[in-house]
Amino acid sequence: MCWILLITVSLLPLLELLENKSFNEKFFFATSLITTTGFDLKNYMYKDELILKIWVALIQCIGALYTILVFVMYFSTFLNKNNKIMVINKNNILLINLLFLFYLIFFTIILKVNKFDLIEGFSLSAIIFSSGGIRINNSIYLDYNINYFLIISFMLFSLLFLPLFLLLNNKKLLKNAIRLFFKNTFFFIIFLIFVITFFILTAPLEPKKNLLLFISIITTTGILPHDFENTNILNQYDNYVLLFIFMAFVGTFSGTSNGGIKLNRLSLFFINIKEEFNRFLFQYNVKGIDILKDGSSQSELNSFYATICFLLFFIILCMLILNISGLDFKSAFVYVLAALSNTGEGLIVLSDIHEYINPKYYFVLNILMICGRFEHIGYLLLLNKVIKKY
Repeated sequence: MCWILLITVSLLPLLELLENKSFNEKFFFATSLITTTGFDLKNYMYKDELILKIWVALIQCIGALYTILVFVMYFSTFLNKNNKIMVINKNNILLINLLFLFYLIFFTIILKVNKFDLIEGFSLSAIIFSSGGIRINNSIYLDYNINYFLIISFMLFSLLFLPLFLLLNNKKLLKNAIRLFFKNTFFFIIFLIFVITFFILTAPLEPKKNLLLFISIITTTGILPHDFENTNILNQYDNYVLLFIFMAFVGTFSGTSNGGIKLNRLSLFFINIKEEFNRFLFQYNVKGIDILKDGSSQSELNSFYATICFLLFFIILCMLILNISGLDFKSAFVYVLAALSNTGEGLIVLSDIHEYINPKYYFVLNILMICGRFEHIGYLLLLNKVIKKY
């Protein structure tokens, strides 16, 4: 209900600011902005470019802040239930807001020093920190003379929001969280380093642009170097489409405004799969009994697996609806993944999709974009297996 309310509030100024677009299209654009997905509208006109730039940036910031706040509140409730030390209260909510504001001001000042216009710097800061990806006029493409290493640093620094909050809140909790994170995601981090190295060295553009592209997709920010406005350059990346889809699906880390299934959640999923195999292999053995005692209850695991099955059925249903609307199978799949992973327009461009969805079917993407913000569902069940040890 809160997401619907935020979308409605975001929509109100757009009803006046955007011209030559239907209510359905404006509602879709508002949903895209508040969920920080980054889907854009084609060939729209606006009454006041300056106000629209500011409003678009603010909507994405609100969506990112709400996403992080909901994540912290859910996990605070979960940790308190297990007699842990993280408590959400007025002071911590204020701390999250101040920390978010610090990030935004810091990014904007740095861009201002780098000769950006104040409004343009604020807009770019908002799409990087929120992983929104959409700027008015420039859309998802960066300027040709931009400092790529600066943008890469901003996207990586944004991932440190939750650790910095934990550090300011409780150093002991941060220490335990870091230990838990590296224990369960070490393999995936090594794998990602290998994939990044391979991509940087083999992709057509220069290494800094390839690195920017990789970080942008895996953080589901979706901003692209200006080179991708050239169709010939885009065609040279056709062999990497499957890699882009994989990166958008995986995403980065929980506690950020980025989309995707999230690395740490994926690692915990494999931990549960391993435990289930152990349970099957040693179901008449003491070892298997110990595993069940230390891990989640079977009812929790069954609930999680039921959620996964329902999600898969829902994805297939959405793809079927989009296919009926006129999209081919590939386009329908990429649109669904772009909405769920909050990668948006960036993934559509990289996948070389030229088909547009009929505005009558935007409701499918609206639902998927909101669903993409609920990455903590099922995650609590998975975390229960590991968190008791700390």
